[in-house]
Amino acid sequence: MTRSGNDISYPADAKTVKARKTADQRARVELINSNPGAVLISVHQNKYTTPSPRGAQVFYARTDGSRELAEKTQELLSVLPEGGSDRTAMPVSDDVYIMKNVSCKAVLAECGFISNPGELALLESGTHQTRLASALAAAYLSTCLRTEAG
Repeated sequence: MTRSGNDISYPADAKTVKARKTADQRARVELINSNPGAVLISVHQNKYTTPSPRGAQVFYARTDGSRELAEKTQELLSVLPEGGSDRTAMPVSDDVYIMKNVSCKAVLAECGFISNPGELALLESGTHQTRLASALAAAYLSTCLRTEAG
């Protein structure tokens, strides 16, 4: 875990929002890259200007093994009983600093749209959160541990 809550320690010279965000991202990249064998699964909720978009979407870094992890994660998120999505795993944009600068397998999982009222209700449900977490863990176990075991 790179964060365990909403409180973030910023350097004293980080006075602006941009400086704080940059410092936070650099610190997280340093933490991730300093752990041999690390795997980054960055969990997010999506938002759009209209309420109609729905479904999970997984993005992957350009590092070895990231695409396989993203494809398995997308597959497992897409078959959740609450209705999956027909989206496919995609490479992450080069402007996502953390994903561009980590040296390990890395995926960014957008688990649903908070701008969609029905999906927001699901995202607030403990049962759905458990299913999301289970899908993420299962994707990790089936791709990352299998790879390490040979």
